[in-house]
Amino acid sequence: MVNKGRSGGELLAESALDRLHHQLSQTGAFSLHERAGLHKVLVEQDLQMTDLVDPDTAVPIGKLVGVPYIVIASITQSGLEDGSFNLLGMITFAESTATCEIQARLLSVATGLVEFTRSGRAAASRSHAAVFGIGGGVSCGAMLLDNAMEKAVCQLAAELQDAAYEKSAAQNFSKGEEP
Repeated sequence: MVNKGRSGGELLAESALDRLHHQLSQTGAFSLHERAGLHKVLVEQDLQMTDLVDPDTAVPIGKLVGVPYIVIASITQSGLEDGSFNLLGMITFAESTATCEIQARLLSVATGLVEFTRSGRAAASRSHAAVFGIGGGVSCGAMLLDNAMEKAVCQLAAELQDAAYEKSAAQNFSKGEEP
C-alpha cells in the first residue's frame, strides 16, 4: 500500500496495510497470503515488493504465487486541518480534524481486469478550549490521523467483504446454483 495523501507518510501506509490485512482476515470471506511468503517468491523471481503496487506487474506476480485475485490499495487522501476561534481575546476554541481515504481494487489474476473497486473514508476530530491561554491540551495530530485511518480501514474491509459476497452470489446464480 502506498500513501498518496499529504500526511502520515509510509508509516501510515504500512500501518493501514497491516490493519486491512487483519480486518479482512476477520471476515472469513478472504484467504490471505502473508507478505513474507510473497516476498520469498519475489526474491526468487528478482522482483521488488513495490512491483505489487503496479497492476501491470501485480497480475504476473499473482500467477506466480497461485492466487486468483490481488487487492491493490492506496491511501488517496490523508490530512490534518486545524482551526480556531478567539472570543474577545479571552477564550480560544480550537478543533483539529484528520481525514483519511483508502481506495482498493480487486484484480483478477486470470484476466488482469479490475473486478471491482471500493473505498473507505473517515474523519476523526478533537476540540478544546483555552481561557486566557490556559488549557487547551496538546497537539494530537498523529493520533487523530491514526484514528481516521483505522475507521477508513474498517469501512473499506466491510465494503470489500460485501462486494466479495455479491460477486460470489452472482457467479453462483449464473451457474444456476442457489445464492
